[in-house]
Amino acid sequence: MEGRTPPAYWPCNLPSVRAEVIVGDIPGTTSYGSDGNAIAFVIGTTWCNIGTTPLW
Repeated sequence: MEGRTPPAYWPCNLPSVRAEVIVGDIPGTTSYGSDGNAIAFVIGTTWCNIGTTPLW
């Protein structure tokens, strides 16, 4: 996407020839505390592979 600005809403029916993962929503986050400089947290995402290459 070098030199291109993606639209504000990019539906999942615009395939490319490689894996391209976009995050559509962040429905939740959880913090599990810290230990020194390390902080444990989880970010839930709703994502879509708009490319044609499987992610597995």
